[in-house]
Amino acid sequence: MGVRPETWFSRTIFTYGHRNVVRAVADGLVQSGSVDGYVWEALSVVEPQLTQNTRVIGKSEWLGFPPVCARKDAAGDRAVQALRAALTGLPGSEAGRAALAALQLDGFGGAAMISSTYGDLFAGIAARMRLLGQ
Repeated sequence: MGVRPETWFSRTIFTYGHRNVVRAVADGLVQSGSVDGYVWEALSVVEPQLTQNTRVIGKSEWLGFPPVCARKDAAGDRAVQALRAALTGLPGSEAGRAALAALQLDGFGGAAMISSTYGDLFAGIAARMRLLGQ
């Protein structure tokens, strides 16, 4: 839009974390902030006293959860394969299900499964990145 933060806002700060954004808004340090919806929703469950002093005033379209990635040329490496197996296998054990519950996730899926089930969840992110490149 051709507007820079320093000319639009009276001041800006970096909180260095989504939880800190919510905390800064809840404590009145700032009037607003941008936070990942997953983080706000998770915080509303585990720290409702924090989010109860904030309100969501706008939401973006649904965007993909940040992926766990490896370099293409390392995809076949034993460590990468072990990490993939560990993450996708979490629902198969009690400890794995507990870890997923703590993260408020239902599991991890491979790129092919995700795109065939949910479409291209990362298209919106890619479009935003293209805008930044202009």
